This record gives sequence, C-alpha cells and structure tokens, in this order.
Amino acid sequence: MKKKIISIVGLLLLAVAPTKMLAQIEVAPIVDFGGVSGPGFSKMGRTFGIGASVRYTFFQDSPSVSLQVRLDAQYSNYYASSIERNLFQNPDLAGKSPFRFRWQDHVLNVPLTLGVRFNSFLDGNLSVRAGGYWTHGLNGSIHYIETPIENMVFEAFDAYRTVVIPVPGKSNRLTIAENRSRVGIIAAVDYRVWKQLELSASYMRDLNPTWVHGIVNDSQPPIKLNFFKIGAAYWF
Repeated sequence: MKKKIISIVGLLLLAVAPTKMLAQIEVAPIVDFGGVSGPGFSKMGRTFGIGASVRYTFFQDSPSVSLQVRLDAQYSNYYASSIERNLFQNPDLAGKSPFRFRWQDHVLNVPLTLGVRFNSFLDGNLSVRAGGYWTHGLNGSIHYIETPIENMVFEAFDAYRTVVIPVPGKSNRLTIAENRSRVGIIAAVDYRVWKQLELSASYMRDLNPTWVHGIVNDSQPPIKLNFFKIGAAYWF
C-alpha cells in the first residue's frame, strides 16, 4: 500500500515538471461531498473527500476552447446507514430476508479526466470533463443491524476479508468480501466563481461491483455504486 501511495505522489510531482512551454500548470487542494447509492440501499448514503489535484491547460490563449488534463489524488469516506443485502455464504440462509447492514469505507481515489474550457462562453469560466478513476480501499467495515434469524447479533467486521462467523446451534457463516480495488467512470462540470476558486458538480459510477453474486444470493444484482458530488478547488 505504501508503494502505491508513493507512486501516486510521484505522478503528481512528475505532472508539475517544467513544461510551461506546452501548457499552463496549476495545482489545487480539493474537497467534495455528496451522496452514494446502489442496489439495496434503503436510502442514499453520504460521501466526503479531500485531496490534491494537478491540471494542465493546453492552448490557454485560444479564443475558442482550451484543452485540460487533470489528475487527482483524494482520500474519500463513504457511509450508508442501511443496505439490504445478504452477504452470508451459507445454504441455510438462502432466500432469507431482510438482512440490513451499516457500511463504512475509507478509500483512496485517483481520477484522471480530459476536459474542455470554453473561452468564448461565460468569460471562460466554464469547463466540462470526463474520464475514469481507480479506487483502492483502505479500511472498510460492515455491521448488521437487522437479520431474520433470532439472536443473530455480532460486532462490525472487516469488509474486505472473508470472515467466518460462528452462530450457536447453527453452521458457520462466511461473508462475501468487498472488492478492495475498483475502477469507474466520471463526468464533471467546473465553474470558476471567484478568482481561482472553482466549484464542480460530478457523477461517478463504479464499473466493478462492490459486492458480487454469491452462493445464496445469486438472485440479488451485484452492487455497483453511483456517486453524486459537489466540490471545490482553489488553483495556484
């Protein structure tokens, strides 16, 4: 994990190498918040992120449009208070519902986007961009809050690891581990509101499922997360 973080920091440092002859280079602290949802979510969860970004702007003096390349590195926290899903791998539990759990995830997000700034529209304050991102889980936890089996109560457990949970008088139960690393797509609109301060609205969607099919929950669709975020960046 340390090697991955060092590699990402290296990419950010490489991105601000002296290439001013080709493009304008800017760096910014970034922050965002919003909602997360997916199949089985009883209500929308929440997300918060903070990090840093580097942006190249090509043809910045063009009267029509400029091209932009942006790379972010961001810590994000996801939280959902109620997801209906059977994550247990045990034939005894086939067809049992509802299973509801509380979920929290701490992740590293690395989005890479390509965009266009419209220099002849709204004083050049508006940009649109799209691209992809890579997510790596740092620390995830699950805590069941409702089960259909009497006296089935247990503490939160690691979301990324297959866990054997002993239940008195019953067969052991294995949980389906969450996918630690995922990729997805992102689309965003940025608008400069004051000096170098930009606000953004973005949509992100995981292409890999957070939880896949299992032995007893083949009838449940894989959970692929959707994110709706509002963010801010101040460019230097």
